[in-house]
Amino acid sequence: MLIPVFLVILIFVFSAMPYQAGGFLNVESTFFLRNYLDDRGFFQKIFDPAKNDWGLYQGRELSYFFDWLDANLILLSVKLDIPMFFQTSHFIGIALIACLHFYFCRKYIKGVDLPTSSLLSLLFTISPIAYFSGNYFRSSKILTATLLFFTIWSWYLYLQKSKTALNRSIKHVFKGSFFWLSLAMALVDRQGFYFAISLSFLVVIHCLLNSEKIDRYLVASFIVAAIAGSFYNLLIGPVLIRLINGYWPDFSYQKLNLDPVVFKHYWLSLNLAIDHFRFFIGTLWKPLSVL
Repeated sequence: MLIPVFLVILIFVFSAMPYQAGGFLNVESTFFLRNYLDDRGFFQKIFDPAKNDWGLYQGRELSYFFDWLDANLILLSVKLDIPMFFQTSHFIGIALIACLHFYFCRKYIKGVDLPTSSLLSLLFTISPIAYFSGNYFRSSKILTATLLFFTIWSWYLYLQKSKTALNRSIKHVFKGSFFWLSLAMALVDRQGFYFAISLSFLVVIHCLLNSEKIDRYLVASFIVAAIAGSFYNLLIGPVLIRLINGYWPDFSYQKLNLDPVVFKHYWLSLNLAIDHFRFFIGTLWKPLSVL
């Protein structure tokens, strides 16, 4: 039953393309397309936050690489006379999350039957966030979401495999993945750095709640990944930008003052997160979604 369900999920994911009739170009997207499709060299395009982020340096050049790929796929669609202004990485990321979540639920979680796992994945693919967010803009958020998905499932499987002597050897396979997945998250978006730090705290909380010995290797993997991401953000990235494009990035965007304006943005972000949750489960009444 896996293949038929995968096909249904993919149909739901990619049905957004014909439904949106080729998508549309946001005003900001036109700037990104011009940057990635001009005559400069490949590395000059990737290591240029002045143009790719309007000078708001965030140390996420890895995401620019995927933006560049998406831009070139748009160019290819135009050359084929079927212009589609979509973020290809968005649809691939959504498809990976939905299909693999269905597969992992069926294989590794007892009591989750076929209809339940299928409907959960389909519910995700047709939520407004997944279905209407495929127009070309940035790849950083979907990349972060996809990497976080793999990190969380790797953690779950790591815990399950460590409980049996037969599968303890497989545990080491997952050990190496946590650092690299977390590092990739930190390199595609500053939000990924936040997730890496948050996961280290969640590991400690999980161990304390379950009266288990704190897994120092797992905690260290997330923290070291966050440190390595910061090292790139503060040193490696700026040096590469200087060597390739001849200027030092501006760090002012990464500095936040603890004033009422900042707290207002945190409040607005909390409301946005609640709305995302509401839409995901079918436009639930807002007070009930908070509870």
